Amino acid sequence: MKNIQTEIGEIISVSGNTITVQLSDMMKSNMPVIDGIVYRIGQIGSFLKIPLGYANLYGIVTQIGASAIPDTIKELVSQNYNLLDNRQWLNMVLVGEQIGRKFSRGVSQSPTTGDKIHLVTIKDLDTIYGGYDEKNSITIGNISISESLNAKVDLNKLISRHCAILGSTGSGKSNAVGILLNAIANKDFNSSRILVIDPHGEYNSVLRNKSKVFRINASANENKLFIPFWALPFNELLSIFPGSISDQNRDYVRTKIVEAKLNTIEKNELAIEKELVSADSPIPFSINQLWFELDDFERKTFKKDRITECLIEKGNADELKSSIYETASPGGGEPFLNNKARGLLGFLDSIRIKLKDSTYKFLFESGNYHPSLNGNVTKDLSNLLYGWLGSNKPVTILDLSGIPS
Repeated sequence: MKNIQTEIGEIISVSGNTITVQLSDMMKSNMPVIDGIVYRIGQIGSFLKIPLGYANLYGIVTQIGASAIPDTIKELVSQNYNLLDNRQWLNMVLVGEQIGRKFSRGVSQSPTTGDKIHLVTIKDLDTIYGGYDEKNSITIGNISISESLNAKVDLNKLISRHCAILGSTGSGKSNAVGILLNAIANKDFNSSRILVIDPHGEYNSVLRNKSKVFRINASANENKLFIPFWALPFNELLSIFPGSISDQNRDYVRTKIVEAKLNTIEKNELAIEKELVSADSPIPFSINQLWFELDDFERKTFKKDRITECLIEKGNADELKSSIYETASPGGGEPFLNNKARGLLGFLDSIRIKLKDSTYKFLFESGNYHPSLNGNVTKDLSNLLYGWLGSNKPVTILDLSGIPS
């Protein structure tokens, strides 16, 4: 009797995954009432069911009305409109099948013309959207077409695969992410840690009671976000500075950074094999000292013996102050220019500007992670990562809203 109640039409044509359905003229209403629940027939995006023996195929309505009529029938209709019998048409696309109580995407068989089409009831929707283990799933809301059903997500699949939340401006992407994070944080997973990289500072209030926030330019009672420059790969570090540099000089600076990191290993007696060190190795070194040595070499002038330097005033690496040398003679006499200079002064000036820029303090004045001139740091990367991931709160937010473009 229930099958008769839910039957709404039959298949007229099958084209691959697309099914054309002609609704029955026996239907008394487009909004039938079944077991006290009102259903709407033919809504775009709604489910329909095709019973095939021990299996049920499910499809989603994609088209309704005259545009859903097959082309072959349209030609006949143009000659005799009465062939339609005033009945309605719709197209649906198969999306999955149910065998027993298990729903799976994709279909292992196809329907044929004459097969009956049925409404999808609340019980059917529970089969499609249900089947989740309560322990390994999270509830993120309700099914829009049946608000009595919880919308669940398989947590194992969510965190072990790539996923994206996409939508136009104002469509609720941030809200959806906040709901997901809250749902995971509310689960009793004592060892779970969620690291949120927040470019716009949107999630501080959403996850206030479940998160530890690290912020650039934080106030006294907030956690300051530091990202030590020496932990960046070489190419990322150099990309911060806007000055142009040739490939030869790029390799020259790379070599000097490796030398600075090796010097740190030696002075601080670190147990690191020197052969494994590269410019990308996260080993502390003083960028102030590196800048000073490169800058000083470019500015040197010499007396006639090409050995004695014409130094007037020694600079200061901590203060990013250049050394002052006698100006080279334009006539070819003393003092002589350093003929081994690399022509890096313009690029080195761009480095000094960035090092003095207060908006870059999180990189170049990173608290206890900032190296002394000999490369020594009070705290290392292990402390940094433990601060981010070792909290007793399940969520850590890195608020990057104060980072320069």
